[in-house]
Amino acid sequence: MADVPYSWLGEDPYTGAPKLYEAIGAAWTPAEAARLNGVVARPAGTRPHTYDLARYGLTRAGVEAAFAGYNALRAEVDRP
Repeated sequence: MADVPYSWLGEDPYTGAPKLYEAIGAAWTPAEAARLNGVVARPAGTRPHTYDLARYGLTRAGVEAAFAGYNALRAEVDRP
């Protein structure tokens, strides 16, 4: 599991995507770079993400409880 800032991909995907591949030990090849060009060129909002916890038998309260320690650590680390 690699926990990387979303900004790596959102702000500068041409730098962030290769960093993500490196973080998980994968090779960044010209084929991945070519696919990235297509993703970046796609207009925003053309592929919206929708999530439903119930699909996986989860509740918001259960997820918040399970990740409480992680979220507290992240809040501490991300603090300016």
